[in-house]
Amino acid sequence: MLDAPKASLSLRSDDALKLCEYGRIEYWDARYMTLPNSYDWYMNYKQPGQKTTALRNLILKFCAKDGLTLILGSGNSSLPGDMYLDGYSNIRNVDFSRVVIDQMKRKYCKMKSLEWTQADVCDMPFEDCSFDCAIDKGT
Repeated sequence: MLDAPKASLSLRSDDALKLCEYGRIEYWDARYMTLPNSYDWYMNYKQPGQKTTALRNLILKFCAKDGLTLILGSGNSSLPGDMYLDGYSNIRNVDFSRVVIDQMKRKYCKMKSLEWTQADVCDMPFEDCSFDCAIDKGT
């Protein structure tokens, strides 16, 4: 019988400490106070010079434009605004950080159908089954 190679995951101690910080509101509040510009983890809904993106195609396929959409861990992503401009009419955004929720409310104040709620995604203030679509890009 052959022995399977052993996988090893080695993190430098400072990397491990940083990962632990991701679960703390204080980390995210400080991050958004010092880095207030939009940042999208992994993928963008729109890319300059491209008609569409893989993320946009997935959202168009699974989320109706007139349905109630929830974006979990919205952060300061451009996703809610891009979806609004693409015809999505009911988007609720949830994030852990009060700082980023307040920033996004100000940034998108003219887009009335975007709503912003500060909450832990593990304990949200919404009724079960109240959304038609939920989007989580990396929470």
